[in-house]
Amino acid sequence: MKPRLVIFDDSESTSALAPFSSVRAVGTLRKGCFTQAQRIGRAFADSEEGFCSVPVDRLQLSSGQWLCVNAALLPNKELLEKVQTLPIGVMLLEEDSQRVVAFHLKVAKSFIFSEQKLSGKPQICKEALYRHWWELVADNGKQIDEDFKEFYSDKDGFSVPSQFTTLLNPYSVRLGRDVQLDVGAILDARDGAIVLEDGVQIGSNAFIQGPCFVGSGSTIKPFAHLKNGTSIGRVCKVGGEVDGAIIDDFSNKQHYGFIGESYIGSWVNLGAGTTCSDLKNNYSAVKSFSDGDEKIDTGRQFLGCVIGDYTRLGIGSLINTGAYIGVGCSLYGAEIIDGKVGNFRFGKVLNEQLYELPKFLQTLQVIKARRGLNISPEEEKIIKEIFNKELNNYVS
Repeated sequence: MKPRLVIFDDSESTSALAPFSSVRAVGTLRKGCFTQAQRIGRAFADSEEGFCSVPVDRLQLSSGQWLCVNAALLPNKELLEKVQTLPIGVMLLEEDSQRVVAFHLKVAKSFIFSEQKLSGKPQICKEALYRHWWELVADNGKQIDEDFKEFYSDKDGFSVPSQFTTLLNPYSVRLGRDVQLDVGAILDARDGAIVLEDGVQIGSNAFIQGPCFVGSGSTIKPFAHLKNGTSIGRVCKVGGEVDGAIIDDFSNKQHYGFIGESYIGSWVNLGAGTTCSDLKNNYSAVKSFSDGDEKIDTGRQFLGCVIGDYTRLGIGSLINTGAYIGVGCSLYGAEIIDGKVGNFRFGKVLNEQLYELPKFLQTLQVIKARRGLNISPEEEKIIKEIFNKELNNYVS
């Protein structure tokens, strides 16, 4: 009997993978051509479809056979095989952290993770789970190439470019249905694969350099330059220069400016000229922030910034290397954004105040209505929980 697949979030992922994990499931985070949930689902395609994004301490399973996998799982083939072959009743733990990587079990009536232990002796593995946001950005181009080889290279592109566009190494290009390439667009896949999903529009004279992934329904503006391992999510609008960055679903960077080696969340809007630094003047390793207020040495020479969901930056915004900008911010001004900016901050940089929640929700509803969407009750509940937590910290 095939096990049903469950993708769960553990407590360390939901804290360490900030600012995103506080507002949405770890399975929605993106690397390469897929979200974590999509990648795990494809890796364990032999399992029946289950459900995603259940916190492990609230995991309740009915009768049947289950394969439960941590949403922060690294895309390592040996590790995936180890999870796939887990015996029933056995848990896989990460050696140093003792975090739960996966477990396989057969339930007679019901199972509650916090109340029951598995019968078999745990198996141990080395590094198996993401710990910080910059690990998603690291080697994103390599991940795009690996995804292309495994999932796209044997497929035919549905769209045929016009004679006024250029494809370099077309065998490493995957065009989805209804992809539009305007006059002068160049797709250069000589150094890595390019995947454009259904409905992508590439503006005139835009230059797409592989490895690069652009999600369905997204628009790349004229004269844009995407390169060196960039992943763009669904329904985004992107212009200017993007280098080795991840921009998640429904976010806009329509104008000139540079974003490099960064993770930009969902429903983010970057004003014209927004630019980040991804290399320090002394070429030393960049330090950044995770869930806490202490800087962490990332070990990376090239690293830009992280921007949480629902955040908006005004025109001409400048962001320093390793800067952390939280969820739901609205910042503007000429000062450089540096260090860590908390959630729901509003106003001029270095003088921002706590956002008023009703005004934030009102603006967010306008933003979502432009895409034919509304704030869901669950989404509003999560936003209010994060805001109230931030309010308590702000007052204290």
